[in-house]
Amino acid sequence: MTQVRIKRGVSLLLAMLFLCLGCFGVFGAEGSTTENGQGTSQTGTGNEQGTSTGTGDNQGTPTGTGDNQGTQTGTGNEQGTQTGTGDNQGTSTGTGDNQGTSTGTGDNQGTQTGTGDNQGTQTEDPCKNGHDFGAWEMREEATCKTGKIEIRKCKNCDKEEARVGEALGHDYKLDEASKVAPTCEEKGFEKKVCTRCKDEVITNPAALGHVDANKDNKCDRCGKEIKAATPTDSCANGHDYEKKVIDPTCTEKGRTELTCKRCGDKKEENILPALGHKMKTDPAVDPTCKKEGKTAKTYCERCGLVTVESKVLPKVDHHGIVEGAVPATCQKEGSTGKLVCEYCGKVLQEATVIPAGQHDYEVTVITPATCTSGGLNREECKVCKDVKLTKTEPLGHDFVDTWIVEATCTANGKRTRTCRRCGLQTDLEPVPALGHDKESVWTVDKAPTCTKAGTKSHHCTRCDKAFDMTTIPKNGHDYKITVKPATTKKDGSKTYNCKVCGKNVTKVIYKIDSIKLSKTSYIYDQKVKKPAVTVKNTADKKLTKDTDYKLTYAKGRKQVGTYTVKVTFLGDYKGSKTLKFTIKLGKVTGVTLKKASYNKVKVTVDKLKGAQKYCIYYATSKNGEYAKLTNSKKTSYTTGALKTGKTYYFKVRAVAPDANGKNQFGAYSAISKIKL
Repeated sequence: MTQVRIKRGVSLLLAMLFLCLGCFGVFGAEGSTTENGQGTSQTGTGNEQGTSTGTGDNQGTPTGTGDNQGTQTGTGNEQGTQTGTGDNQGTSTGTGDNQGTSTGTGDNQGTQTGTGDNQGTQTEDPCKNGHDFGAWEMREEATCKTGKIEIRKCKNCDKEEARVGEALGHDYKLDEASKVAPTCEEKGFEKKVCTRCKDEVITNPAALGHVDANKDNKCDRCGKEIKAATPTDSCANGHDYEKKVIDPTCTEKGRTELTCKRCGDKKEENILPALGHKMKTDPAVDPTCKKEGKTAKTYCERCGLVTVESKVLPKVDHHGIVEGAVPATCQKEGSTGKLVCEYCGKVLQEATVIPAGQHDYEVTVITPATCTSGGLNREECKVCKDVKLTKTEPLGHDFVDTWIVEATCTANGKRTRTCRRCGLQTDLEPVPALGHDKESVWTVDKAPTCTKAGTKSHHCTRCDKAFDMTTIPKNGHDYKITVKPATTKKDGSKTYNCKVCGKNVTKVIYKIDSIKLSKTSYIYDQKVKKPAVTVKNTADKKLTKDTDYKLTYAKGRKQVGTYTVKVTFLGDYKGSKTLKFTIKLGKVTGVTLKKASYNKVKVTVDKLKGAQKYCIYYATSKNGEYAKLTNSKKTSYTTGALKTGKTYYFKVRAVAPDANGKNQFGAYSAISKIKL
């Protein structure tokens, strides 16, 4: 990353430093001087060395190799060029006091150019004097075996830096519940568990061995009878251990292993926790246009464990810095300077000329202008001090009216005019009447009410006289309506309350008096039936469908049966009522009786619409009790054997199911008779 900064006074300090070194021959310097500290005075090798040449006070060229070295050339006080290799190096060029360009390789390097006191431009790597790292951020928490890993990034170049802490180490606690103490002949058992990672360490304390202090061949501890030690039972009264010390590693515990030389019994003691990793970070190397770079690498110095692997960073494009830039002035051209790669020195863009600018004049009034005469100003450029005198025009009078008698809409007035700057006063002059200035918008002179009209007019803005008087129609009442609906049993009411004037009017809503169907019975004809409904109130007013009530007809209304019409009241009316109408089969006609044989009768009827069967009844007397003979699907039927010598009476009616499957019957036919 490159930042461009304006550093004033840098060249002055460098020039004074090298001047002193050159004049006094510090650090093995040699040379000569002529006229006010001028000439060639300093060359050599070492810190703060070089050659100073030039004309004028404190001028010259220091060159050499080492810290604070370079070349300074130029004309004027403390001017020139400084170049070199090492810290605080560069090139200073320019015209005027403390001006120039500083370039070089190493820390605190850059380019400074300019014209005038302490001017110039410096471009530099923002991190060359050190990275501006942000706060540490946790990447991995510390564990018993590994330390915590923290990362922080540079705010300017995204460079990363890592640090690794020490491992926590195990925090072992004895598990008392599982502990088994050793006996004379048996090993013990102990388990220690880490409170953080649950790592377990198991030890088996050695058997204590029998103790027979009084030499009675019985163990003083457990009372068991024991024998004197023999070559084959040499550890009965204690082991002879050989020690082996194992140092702890990053991940493994340290310990002392004990092995009995005689019986091979083993145990551990002096257990030390694992050391944890000792992390180290190799710094990152930034890539250039010539050479690849690499990211930082973090690893353990003891065991070589890598936690952050280094990655190769590809070469980057040229990184340009500006050399030899000179700003333009009011009278002189400048230069953009050339763009040079700070890594390899390649010229990326040649310098271009900056045209001279314009004067920035500051104006000082010498003679102020008046109403009748011009003035004189002095103008001096803030940058180059160019001076010129300019004349200004007279200001002219700034008159204001002074009324003696003010003019009105209908009367003339009188006035004089006085200059606000010089006080000149004109002669008294008449002013004609102004005339009326009617407003374009209406003014309401009298507001309308619910029952009375109002008025409006156009007023004069000066005298308030009214013109074009116009009537405003009355507003009429703005009623809030409260309805108490009427029912079939009680009258209702409708109350009107004006929101403006408060007038109240209550009207009666007469109760519903009659609800009738236009027809309540139909003969089946295979068509849908829809009887009309008429609703009236007690004032004999016919109510309006869909305003005062709505109708809901039952489905179907085509088959034989009984159907409903529901009347639901709306608006000023409340409640409902259900009406019924029927569709019936017609009366059977055309009944004829003929003898089918000497003792049988053939009954024939005309076909009736909608009839599915014909129910035939007979009796032996006209007004006697009729018996059902049959339900015939046909229009003719022949009876069974009847008694001869008697007269038989027949009647027929049609039958058909309704929408619910229930049989419905039509009217009986006329009675017919026959004698066998």
